[in-house]
Amino acid sequence: MALRASDFDPGQIVHDSDDGVLAFAAAELREHLTGAGAAGTVRISLATGTRATDGFVVTAAPSAIVITGESPRGTLNGAYWLLEKLGFAWVRPGQAGTRFVPGLALADGEYRERPSFPRRTLILGNDALHDDWRDWLEFASRNRYNSLFVHDTPPSVLDRGGASRPSTAEG
Repeated sequence: MALRASDFDPGQIVHDSDDGVLAFAAAELREHLTGAGAAGTVRISLATGTRATDGFVVTAAPSAIVITGESPRGTLNGAYWLLEKLGFAWVRPGQAGTRFVPGLALADGEYRERPSFPRRTLILGNDALHDDWRDWLEFASRNRYNSLFVHDTPPSVLDRGGASRPSTAEG
């Protein structure tokens, strides 16, 4: 049986620890699936290992999905992988960059993924991008980067249309 986003119960996303990353992964799954109109009965369980790597295993069965990361970050990567398989994509930073294509499905089975590179960095090399660093950080995480590098350059008139750099982090 293949599972679609609508088959999941956003109220049945659980994790096995008080780890903040697992809680965040559960919140991301809940938010996306709720936004896609999920109202089914399939449960999602999140678990984590103790390795320092970002790989994961997703086990899909008709009534439940188990995402087990090699680390908490691996579990978060597994959550985003599942959302991608169900039709979600993050094409640019911010809420407007989230896309959902209904109807995609995940077949029963076991899926494993381990990043080819231990370090996957998004570089913000333009001063104007720094203003939206929170959105870029979320975008990077959702696309399974594990680091964000803010390349600070002298302000340029090209960065903000001639406007100066904000005086605080809040703009």
